[in-house]
Amino acid sequence: MEREVVQAAFKPGDVVCWTNDNGVKWHGRRILRLDEPDQWDHRYYLEPHDAHWMYVREQNISHETLSHAQLQAVLPLDGSLRRYCELRPNYLSDISRVIEARVGEVTERQHPSAHT
Repeated sequence: MEREVVQAAFKPGDVVCWTNDNGVKWHGRRILRLDEPDQWDHRYYLEPHDAHWMYVREQNISHETLSHAQLQAVLPLDGSLRRYCELRPNYLSDISRVIEARVGEVTERQHPSAHT
């Protein structure tokens, strides 16, 4: 029995945390593009990624929630992210703004009276 594919949960530009099949989390990834969904799931291409030709399944990603300081703490432990940031020095700042904007939107939706 085939499962119906639903609308993609993420879009290009979203900042995500990718959890591989071994449970290892790769923080601070940005979605570059979506691939056509297969019969079960949407597939995404992320940056940075050492195997840029490989997609990641939707079930393995979630919206990133780490702060800029937390991402900096992860940086020495993640060679792919570290190398990418060496080439693009503003990457962490850029994705941190995206994360903060999204967290603000979620908080506003959950607590609309928070700013009154």
